Amino acid sequence: MEITRIGSQPSCKGPEDWFTGSVRIDPLFQPNEHRMTLYRKIYRLIHVWVFSLSILTVAKAQNPKQMVRLAIIEVDTTQINNYNEFLKEEIEASIKKEPGVITLYAVSEKENPERITLFETYADSAQYKSHLSTPHFQKYKQGTLQMVTHLDLIETKSLLYHRKSELSKLNPKNFYIRLIKIELDPNSISDFNSLANYVMMPGLKTESGVLVMYAVAEKNNPAHISILEVYEDSDSYSKHIKTPHFLKYKDQSAKMVKSLKLIDVNPILLGSKPQ
Repeated sequence: MEITRIGSQPSCKGPEDWFTGSVRIDPLFQPNEHRMTLYRKIYRLIHVWVFSLSILTVAKAQNPKQMVRLAIIEVDTTQINNYNEFLKEEIEASIKKEPGVITLYAVSEKENPERITLFETYADSAQYKSHLSTPHFQKYKQGTLQMVTHLDLIETKSLLYHRKSELSKLNPKNFYIRLIKIELDPNSISDFNSLANYVMMPGLKTESGVLVMYAVAEKNNPAHISILEVYEDSDSYSKHIKTPHFLKYKDQSAKMVKSLKLIDVNPILLGSKPQ
């Protein structure tokens, strides 16, 4: 048996595909080419395994059973306040009383407050059907029947959902909220989805001021994307657009996007369960 003491072998430069920067190592033995080839193979296998695990994690986070929908509502301009009161009462009751109601994020456009967007998430279609029969929903439906001038219900698929627990603890009057409408090049849909989950999502988790980021794609037209962004305040938004992950997302998505519309909105009520 050969015993080799640390420091008894000459130091050497660390392999470039293992380390960044300049690194020197003090090996117990001098690795020959066969060992180096073997280590590289092991390194690549670990890299592939970690990447595969991240894909499974994202897939798990986006439960395929969930029913995700956009409700695009236009209200009689003389009834906006009355309508909003009915909607707030319905959202509060649904989140509190129904386990299967996950999000009811309601916002109105600042320049056109009669235009309302609701991001709805239910555990599954059965929970949604149950929701429709509840007394609080029926009260909302009957009470606002004559107030609504237009209604679009759009079935969607969740692309990215990030929510911080602080959302329910902070004063919504200070929030900076944006609704983003994107039309993608149909050939770039898969690339955009990967960019959202593997560039934006990891970065968002490091930002304390990003309270909600919810991106959904229309099922019948997956090139049409809607994103709800909720920031703790305008300073948090200003910091967000300077982060490396946002700048990388902006740069790489530029060639994918055919049209982009940024809409400043006010919260009616941001109802949701902890993620």
